[in-house]
Amino acid sequence: MERLRHWAVILYKVFFIWLLLQFFLHTFVTFQLGIDHPVFNYIRLRKEWVIVLFGLLGLLWLLRQRHRRAHFGHRYYPYFFIGFLVAVGLSLIAHFYFVGADLTTYLVAFKYDFLWFAIFLVCFHSWLLLNQEQRVDLIKRYGKVIKRMLLLALIWYFVIFVKPWTLKLFGYNNFVFEWVVWSAPPAAYYTLINYGLPRNQFLFERPTTWWFFLTALWPFFYLLFLHKKPASETRLRWVIYALNIIVTFSRAARWTWIILLVVMPFILYRTQRKRFIIKIWLPIIALITLISIVWFEKIINRSYSNYWHLTMVKIWWEMFSQSPLRWVWWATAWPWSHHGEMVPFNPENQFLQVMIEFGLVWFIWWMFLFASLCRIWIHVYNKHHGWDLSRKLLLWASLGMLGLAISWMVLHSFADRMVVYPFMALFALIVVYWKDDEAEKMGENSIL
Repeated sequence: MERLRHWAVILYKVFFIWLLLQFFLHTFVTFQLGIDHPVFNYIRLRKEWVIVLFGLLGLLWLLRQRHRRAHFGHRYYPYFFIGFLVAVGLSLIAHFYFVGADLTTYLVAFKYDFLWFAIFLVCFHSWLLLNQEQRVDLIKRYGKVIKRMLLLALIWYFVIFVKPWTLKLFGYNNFVFEWVVWSAPPAAYYTLINYGLPRNQFLFERPTTWWFFLTALWPFFYLLFLHKKPASETRLRWVIYALNIIVTFSRAARWTWIILLVVMPFILYRTQRKRFIIKIWLPIIALITLISIVWFEKIINRSYSNYWHLTMVKIWWEMFSQSPLRWVWWATAWPWSHHGEMVPFNPENQFLQVMIEFGLVWFIWWMFLFASLCRIWIHVYNKHHGWDLSRKLLLWASLGMLGLAISWMVLHSFADRMVVYPFMALFALIVVYWKDDEAEKMGENSIL
C-alpha cells in the first residue's frame, strides 16, 4: 500500500502541472524538433489516460476496504454518485436510440459537458488512497507552484511584448494566430488580432486558458498567501496577481475577478453583511448600471465581442425553441452544435451549450449534479462557526468553482482549454481532506 501511495503522489504532482507541459510536448517536441511519430497523435489524450489511472487506483483502494458500504453511505456522496450514473445511463440510451449518432460523437459531447463531473468522482476515490499528511503536502505544494507561475507569467509577458521573436527557438511564430498540432504556435495572441497589444497566455495554448486558471484558482491563492497576512507581506502579491489578470486583456477575466473580490468579504464578515451591501455592493451595482447606460452603444457594438455574444444567444434561442425539452442537437469537435444546414455553431456559453445539446430536462439534471457539489460548501458555511484549515479550503475552492461558473456565461471552459482538469482534481482532494478531518473531530473512524 505504501508503494502504491508513493506512485499516486508522483502521478498527482505531474498531473497538477500537466497544462504547462503542453508547451513542451506539443510545441517543442512535435514542431520544433520535428518528431513526427504516431505516438504523438495521442498527446491530446494524455490527461484522459492519467484520469483512467486515477480511476484504477481508486478502484484498487475500494477493493481493499472491508467496509465499502460505509464509504458509499457518507453524507453528500451518494446523491452525486447516483445522479452521475443515471446521467451517463440515460444519455447513452438517448444517444443511440433517439439521436442515432455514433460512439465518437457521444464521447466528444461527454468530454465537454460531463467529464468534469467524472474527474471529481475518479479523483475523489484515488485521493482516499493517500493519508492526511500527503494531502496537505500536495495542497501546499500546488499553492507554491501557482505562486511561482504568477511571477514567471509576467516575465513571459515582458518577453512577448518586447521581442516576440525571442521565442522562435521553441517554434513560436508571431504570424500564426491560431494554434493546432503540427503547426507553429503563435508567439503572442493580440487584442483585435494584430492591431492591439499582445495577450498573456504564459505557457498555455491560449490567453483564455491562463485567465480561466487565474479566476478559478484565485480564492485558493487568497487563502494560502493573502488571508490574515500582514500588508507588508501581501502587497506585492496583490499587485502581481492583478497584473496577471490585466495582461490577459480579457474583460471576462477582469469582471469575474472583481465579482469574486466583492463576494469574498461578504462571506468572510458575515456579521457585517448589511454594511457590505450598503457600502460596497449597491455602489458597485449603481456604477456598473451608469456605465452601461452611458456607454451602451460602444459596449454592445464592440467588434466581434459583445455584439457577437448577443448574436450567439439569439441563434441559440432559435435552436432551443424548436425543441426545448428533448435531445436534438449534437456536439462536434470544439464543441459545436449543428445549426441550420449542419452549420457548426458554438454559443460560447457552457450553460447554453448543454441546453441545446441535451434539452431543458437534461439541463436541469446537469444543474442537479452541479448543485450536489455546491451543497457541500453551503453546508459548511451555514452549519459551522469554527474555521479550521479543511473548512476554509473547501469554502475557497468552492468559490473557485463559482468563478468558473461565471466564466461559463461567455465561454466554454473545456473548449477553451482544460483548466477544469487540475481544478476538479484539487476540489476532490479538498473534499476528501475535509471529510476525513470532520470524521476525526467527531470521533468517528477515518474513511481511509
